[in-house]
Amino acid sequence: MKVNNNLNKILKIKGKIIYIFHYFKKELIYGFLIPQSVYKIWRFNLLFRKKRINSINKKIKNLISKFEKEGIVLFRLDNKTLKYIKFINQKLTYALNNLESGMEMNNKIDHNRPLFKQYRASLLKQINPIWFVKIISSSNIYCFLSNIYPKKNIRITYVDIWLDGINHDSFKHSTETRLFHRDSSPSDKGMINFFILISNVKRKNGPFTFVKYSHKDEFKKNDHYLEEVNDRLTRYTNQSVEKVYGKENIFYFEGKSGKAIFVDTHQGLHKGTIQEPGFTRVMLNVQFKLR
Repeated sequence: MKVNNNLNKILKIKGKIIYIFHYFKKELIYGFLIPQSVYKIWRFNLLFRKKRINSINKKIKNLISKFEKEGIVLFRLDNKTLKYIKFINQKLTYALNNLESGMEMNNKIDHNRPLFKQYRASLLKQINPIWFVKIISSSNIYCFLSNIYPKKNIRITYVDIWLDGINHDSFKHSTETRLFHRDSSPSDKGMINFFILISNVKRKNGPFTFVKYSHKDEFKKNDHYLEEVNDRLTRYTNQSVEKVYGKENIFYFEGKSGKAIFVDTHQGLHKGTIQEPGFTRVMLNVQFKLR
């Protein structure tokens, strides 16, 4: 009996060591190495490809006013980046096809997901980090960011690939990120999210949803008319958002794999539309902080 207790203690300690190792490995790769690598590659582009960067700037500057006005803008990726997205799509499709159920998917892919987010799993570990470096270091992406805040340094604070729509039987109503919300307080400026569809997305796949103009201070004054939902954090009902901001200003991020947007989720109202049973959505999310 004493031997079994000692063995259990050893196994628990071993499990904690393995968990800590994988945690720091993930933090090192995705929290430090990737952002630093991307930043260095971008500086290289600016230094040795200045003529190309300047030519891109002229086209991208036209997108800036639209982004500042609406809080969101469609962004066309270059052909090389689209090839990387296609490759990731193929890799993830193969990985997901080898998992038999949503529960198995959740356990094998992202067993640390909080209970209130059982509809989502992270696919980040399924992809070699070098592919993120190749995608995010696109000259077009950094040209857009540097035009918005020309005197700021660009850093990456978050990278993930979301698989939404698993374990559909575990939820009946929208909760958490599937209710309209903002990611931060009005004082938190200089944060921009970049989304790329990895899978094809229609309304039944539960697209990312954004309310145009809701990032502007003059429109935020109407927030006191919004009806809050009894959720873990501050969230608003669909009906009240449509009434206050207008149904015509609600944008659904639908389209084919490779479609991309820049969006101000920190100041603008947004959510993930709930998936229909049997349908999922795979989307790459990169968060940029401009200091």
